[in-house]
Amino acid sequence: MLINLQKWRENDIPVQVIQYTKDNPAKIDYMDQDALNAILHDKWLELDPKWNYTTECMERLHIDNPAIIHFTSAKKPWNSEHPFKQEYLKYLNSSLWEQEN
Repeated sequence: MLINLQKWRENDIPVQVIQYTKDNPAKIDYMDQDALNAILHDKWLELDPKWNYTTECMERLHIDNPAIIHFTSAKKPWNSEHPFKQEYLKYLNSSLWEQEN
């Protein structure tokens, strides 16, 4: 999710989202997601899939150079032969996270 912070602040979106949550508890299953969807239902644009590439997308949509890869299913690069396993390991090995373990 990308947010235009100027518009976010000008339109007091956090206050609207909190108020929606308070006023509609029966409609809230996924807290911020449900409230954001209600408040911003007609104020959003779809991003190119390369910015939200998931493991499930790989099965139906081929993107040569995804910008962001979300490992959202049980199939992760650290527990399977994921198509992006080597790329994941490359970045893991250069991170502070790997150096701490």
